[in-house]
Amino acid sequence: MINCLMVSGQSLTDDIRQALLETAQKMVKAGSKKRRFSLKGFEGRVTTKYEHHSIGNLRGMYFEATVESERVKTNVSFLVREVDLDEGDTYFWHEARIRLNRPDLN
Repeated sequence: MINCLMVSGQSLTDDIRQALLETAQKMVKAGSKKRRFSLKGFEGRVTTKYEHHSIGNLRGMYFEATVESERVKTNVSFLVREVDLDEGDTYFWHEARIRLNRPDLN
């Protein structure tokens, strides 16, 4: 499972989500900290510092991405479990619903 922590900008399509995952998988395999990708109508860049983050019971390697089209720029933060970093499958994206205990932020 890939946990999408935050999206600012346009909603992500399934194709974009899959491209983000595949890019993250290739990065880990190659040992790179940043990588570009392109998809019909979109270009993007994924980065990582190879840090693992936990939020409640969600745990995984933390990635950030920027996805751009001619009209909009979208920023994404997501966690990928270690087991899901192996290449070769399509995985389910989970929109992590996190409620903070600060009323001014909810």
